[in-house]
Amino acid sequence: MIDFREDEVALYEVRKHWFIIGTELFSLVLLGFLPLLIPQILDLLSVQLHLSIEGQTFWPIYIFFYSFWLLFLWILGFTFWTNYYLDVWIITNEKIIDVDQIGLFSREISILHLDKIQDVTTEVHGLIGTVLRFGDLHVQTAGQQREFVIKGISDPSEFSEKLNEVLMKYGNSRNNLD
Repeated sequence: MIDFREDEVALYEVRKHWFIIGTELFSLVLLGFLPLLIPQILDLLSVQLHLSIEGQTFWPIYIFFYSFWLLFLWILGFTFWTNYYLDVWIITNEKIIDVDQIGLFSREISILHLDKIQDVTTEVHGLIGTVLRFGDLHVQTAGQQREFVIKGISDPSEFSEKLNEVLMKYGNSRNNLD
């Protein structure tokens, strides 16, 4: 759980664009249908399957392995969804919290204080990224970890503007305290 200080407020929460998880899940769906082509391919190649174990034919074995394949894809899809949902950037009035989910049972949390930020850069690659308005956001720091990157966020230029507004408000509030 992420703890905030008493006067700290979460302003924005950013996740990856829906297209990222959509392409991953769509590829799993295609992989799910791929084994259904095996009997047709074997029939086209005129390969006769003489798999029999104690009078059993090819189909029960095929269905068993196909079910096992679907179970594997389901678990992989759950892992993709977990990584998508739990990878998040939280922008507060004092810091940026980067939560990076690595697999199912590992998480890395990095905290970047707003006074360490030197530069904010956005990148949009390709036709799909331009049309669907998603890309990468790079935040340069003065600390040990030189760059924070969140890949595939929705409308990175709009979010960059929001982050710059937060930085300006933070800078003004720090100047007023001095």
